[in-house]
Amino acid sequence: MNEPLHILPGALEDLEAALALPGGKIVMKSGKSLPQVLELLARQGLTDRAALVSDCGLPTEQAFPRIEEVTCDSYFSTLLIAP
Repeated sequence: MNEPLHILPGALEDLEAALALPGGKIVMKSGKSLPQVLELLARQGLTDRAALVSDCGLPTEQAFPRIEEVTCDSYFSTLLIAP
């Protein structure tokens, strides 16, 4: 597998363009902007390839294999988007 992996901040101004890049993506610390990021993923047709982990390694950790089920907006939210 020779696809790139892009690690992006959740508050990136041009996240829409970054999500269009080839390969996998990790969107870090997306909590504050999570509603907008999830809307953007839906517009780009990426929801079926995305999962979210919130507060990884903490007692409040939550995993959402389907982002349609996300019920949190933690600062420490990480989105994983498969290529």
